[in-house]
Amino acid sequence: MDLQIKKILKNKGVSVTSLAKAIGITQPSLSSIIHGNVKPSMDTLKKIAGTLDIEMWELFAERKVGDLNAVIDYRGRSYVASSIDELEKIVFQLKELV
Repeated sequence: MDLQIKKILKNKGVSVTSLAKAIGITQPSLSSIIHGNVKPSMDTLKKIAGTLDIEMWELFAERKVGDLNAVIDYRGRSYVASSIDELEKIVFQLKELV
């Protein structure tokens, strides 16, 4: 998952420490999420997006006209697709799990 949190924080003038405090986690935990060392839960992603007053998909990609930005939560696991091909692969994988 390529999260855009660091870029969004910079654009909004928000520090990692203040975001971590606002969503109820430690600054080192948030830093681990930002750097891709820890996969955040869907609940944490929702809190981050809500606190930053953005849509959750914005955590994953900058929106460009015509782009696909999909976040799928299935059985507690998050999947992200930025193209139709990626979305089809995810759906295929999920069908195999059923």
